[in-house]
Amino acid sequence: MLRLGPTFAKHYYRRPYRRGDRYELTGDENRRGKREALYDTLFDMLLAGYRELSGRTIRPDTGSMFFLLRRLARAHDDEFERRSIAGESLQHDAIRRAPSVEFCRERLRRFVEPRSDFDRMITHLRELFEQHYDEHLQRWQSGREVAADAEPNRDPGGVTDQNDGDQNDGDQRHGDHDYGDQGHGDHGDGDALGKVRAVIELDSGLWLTALLDCVALYNDHPLDGSWREEFHHLGIAGKMTNDMIDVGYDHIEGLPNYMMGVLRRYPSEMDRAIDHGPDVGSAGLDWWRSNCPRAVFEFFADLQSRYDRLSSKSLRRCCDAMTWPVIYGRDYKRRSHQPDHRTSA
Repeated sequence: MLRLGPTFAKHYYRRPYRRGDRYELTGDENRRGKREALYDTLFDMLLAGYRELSGRTIRPDTGSMFFLLRRLARAHDDEFERRSIAGESLQHDAIRRAPSVEFCRERLRRFVEPRSDFDRMITHLRELFEQHYDEHLQRWQSGREVAADAEPNRDPGGVTDQNDGDQNDGDQRHGDHDYGDQGHGDHGDGDALGKVRAVIELDSGLWLTALLDCVALYNDHPLDGSWREEFHHLGIAGKMTNDMIDVGYDHIEGLPNYMMGVLRRYPSEMDRAIDHGPDVGSAGLDWWRSNCPRAVFEFFADLQSRYDRLSSKSLRRCCDAMTWPVIYGRDYKRRSHQPDHRTSA
């Protein structure tokens, strides 16, 4: 955490990515807060990871471009979730033409066009959407069916749902980057957790990679190299931590959630998490270890497996920072039954 202190302070006090004199800021975008500074610190580390893995330099204003690009992605995801909850059409054209999405797209266009080829970036994103959207929609709907099913899965391997001393893993570590030192089994695509995993593979892994593709295009770099795979794993890790923070709210709204998929495998632990209330995601790691020890161990073991695939120091630090709200109980993403974010980092 101390290593990231100067970067966090820079984004808290100077806010170089949120320059109201260069483009219009709306709502919480103009607020100075720890949550906003944490997001911008994550963006900073993502760009550092791109430089590290690609071996290329980037324009000084790439951070501002990425901030605006991420706002576009967030507006798209928020509109998708709003329509999903309301039972409205999920056709991509309807989402793309929503006022909030159009505003963010045009704002990004005004920023990029004097500097780079905006149409090339948007065409790349649109082609990816067209290629994967039907599959994503199918996985999302399958995940929502799981979320709507009130009956939890049985515990794996015939394990009885008892919180004895052996189940409460008091030695699970969470400092720096040690998210769990044991592997986890392949639960298969047929169960609830497998279906949620299938959602986040496309929802977050693919799309974080796509956003970094736009960083490359903005800087006139080719889309090559192994760096894309590492951002795929980081995107999944970010979605996992988001889902742990949002598990209570997603449960209320009937949205697919990775942590709820894990909890469903341990019914008594799921009951304790639900009984805690919608803000259970901000309870902190000590609460989770005391009340849902097997679920939280499985969560961090899976997170560790994603972390182990990252060779970039910057991306590993980014992954560390993503876990701060989970570990320390800081609710950086509180919401009032309205989806306001998606896609990690």
